[in-house]
Amino acid sequence: LKIYEKCLLPTAERCFIKKNEDWILQEDNDPKHRSKLCTEWKEQSGIVTLDWPSQSPDANPIENVWA
Repeated sequence: LKIYEKCLLPTAERCFIKKNEDWILQEDNDPKHRSKLCTEWKEQSGIVTLDWPSQSPDANPIENVWA
């Protein structure tokens, strides 16, 4: 939760929110990402997430950038 609060949200505000741009957070199904605490915090913070299958790096678009 600290990473979301101290890193993710300030970066999203700087890059997207202040520019009125839509954005979606992509995370895998790691238990840390799907915990009740984090899920509720993201919902309360207005963060839209994309459901993503776990253990599927081949479906991750960023992998094509670094391949």
